[in-house]
Amino acid sequence: MFFLLVLISAADGPGDTAPEVIEAEVIEAEVIEAEVLVNLLDQAVVPAREAGTLVEILVREGAAVREGDVLARIDDTEAQLLLQRARGELEVAAKNAANDTAVWTAEKKKKITQEIFQRTHEGAQRFKGSISQSDLDRLRLDAETAELALRQARHDLEIASRTKQLKQNEVDFAVHRVERRQITAPLSGMVVEISRRRGEWVQPGQEVVRIVRLDRLQAEGFFDVRQARGLVGRRVILHTDDDANQRYSGQIVFVSPEVDPINRQVRVLAQIENPALTLQPGMQGTIRIESSGDASDPEES
Repeated sequence: MFFLLVLISAADGPGDTAPEVIEAEVIEAEVIEAEVLVNLLDQAVVPAREAGTLVEILVREGAAVREGDVLARIDDTEAQLLLQRARGELEVAAKNAANDTAVWTAEKKKKITQEIFQRTHEGAQRFKGSISQSDLDRLRLDAETAELALRQARHDLEIASRTKQLKQNEVDFAVHRVERRQITAPLSGMVVEISRRRGEWVQPGQEVVRIVRLDRLQAEGFFDVRQARGLVGRRVILHTDDDANQRYSGQIVFVSPEVDPINRQVRVLAQIENPALTLQPGMQGTIRIESSGDASDPEES
């Protein structure tokens, strides 16, 4: 901390210009600093999700990867064959669902048979005995059969549409099975370890690749409980012991609610931006709180 001396002066009269110190007040200004240890903020041990032979490893230690990048592949020959079959069945189902010929034919037949029955029935009423009752019953049956045929055609078309959706689900599932044999990066970062080699058999859950995030790290330190109040959201500057001239900006993201009963300190975490990747986990340094106040959420960068 440092001290600022404030002088308050008075003069004897309007013509007097020489100040006379009549009171001095010491104002204490506090600079908040703490020693910290730099740690990883985020890392991932990427496992195999399916059993099989590791046929390809696409990265090496030190490689920079982005979230979603394929890191390695497990043999997916069987899964690919199942996918091809599912896509073929979907194609057939899609054609059946789009074929409304049976419905169109049934509608036409229903219309014609109903018109024939209606005209014959009306004629039989105007001209008694012009048509036998058995012929009229036959025409009525034809019209009713055409109605049932139309219902069946519509039902079959609906079933075809449902079948298409089921086949689409089978394709989606087959795609998912193929994707599960691709080991992908869950976050952006650097590959620091490859635990398996091409040709090895892997089981679900076995570690294959480890990735660490380096563009944003975490600094952990301890502050006096009186200094730690209201620190969340405040900007900080980090200087490392390895290079005092290098400055890293960051933000306080957490202040522990637990106070050490011995030294009255609390644990404080800051997220530190490291775009050039020059800051390394395990380094020690000092963070200093800026006086500019709150800043934006570090997750936005």
